[in-house]
Amino acid sequence: MIPNPAVLRERLVDEGLSPGAADEAVRRLLRAAALGGSGTDGGRLDGEPPGAGFFVPGRIELLGKHTDYAGGRSLVTALEAGISAVVVDHAEAVIEFVDTDTGARARFPHDREPDPGPDGDFLYPATYLSRIRTDLAALGVELEGGALVAWSSSLPRAAGMSSSSALLVTLHLALATRYRWAESPRYREQLPSREALAQYLAAVEAGR
Repeated sequence: MIPNPAVLRERLVDEGLSPGAADEAVRRLLRAAALGGSGTDGGRLDGEPPGAGFFVPGRIELLGKHTDYAGGRSLVTALEAGISAVVVDHAEAVIEFVDTDTGARARFPHDREPDPGPDGDFLYPATYLSRIRTDLAALGVELEGGALVAWSSSLPRAAGMSSSSALLVTLHLALATRYRWAESPRYREQLPSREALAQYLAAVEAGR
């Protein structure tokens, strides 16, 4: 369930964010929850299960710029800026993504190949969704029901703060929670740890 603002702020501070950064993350999560459902047929953003809220920080690479894309090592550190997101059920058999900062919105029906659209606004989400669908199908894991993921980001784009990586992580955490992928033994065999998940999502972003 999407936690109340005070509880979420306390959790973020406990995890290392400064009070000011935690306030900003909570403000953006509430923005995502408020704006994500407007104009959506069947989307529900009232905080009922299995709704959930997330904050994913950006990062900077101190050593090894993009060397991890080729399987190498890099030294990174997390930032206080990041992406706040919510995920809830959707009444239709679609996955809907909403960028509440720009107002951009895209719907991806389960029975069609994800299309990022003519402007490419949802290139990374569509690429991720295409890959995860293929990999889940190979594991015998199906998408049952719809999902709506809405987010707001304090990360500037193309500024070396891994905004695209943070978005992929956000989408995966949101959908994995909504569809309870961790309950599948075969999913857990493939991604048994956070480190394994990080390697997998890095491969998705790098097209491997």
